[in-house]
Amino acid sequence: MADCRADKTTAIHVADGRDASPSLAITMRTYRNFIDGRFVEPQSDSFAEVDNPATSAIIARVTLASQDDALSAVEAASRAQKKWRALTAIERGEHLRRFADAIVERAPQIGAALAQESGMDTQPGAGHNFRRTLPEGNASE
Repeated sequence: MADCRADKTTAIHVADGRDASPSLAITMRTYRNFIDGRFVEPQSDSFAEVDNPATSAIIARVTLASQDDALSAVEAASRAQKKWRALTAIERGEHLRRFADAIVERAPQIGAALAQESGMDTQPGAGHNFRRTLPEGNASE
């Protein structure tokens, strides 16, 4: 499965402009748009900063899509939908199960990210419980 994490990291400097010591350094990720099965370079230099409201630290930068980026995404989604429609319900279900498995596998990282962007303590945030429920009678697990 492809790694869906950010593609770039930057060390953040402390408020007075000095480099943060390794023990104080925070890694900030820059996230690009994912269009047509790949991360793409933005058509503009516009980003939104994501901060931890408890500390005011900037924890990530997110690419803001331009109109051209949005149109490319819609066109890619339209092409993908035609392929998706051609799959049987069982094939679609298999894809969705793999997606659910990937979410469960990454639950600690997802919980930590949710905690950080909402200003919660990391430990309770990392405890988010992702469960997958199978219909009764499904013997696949």
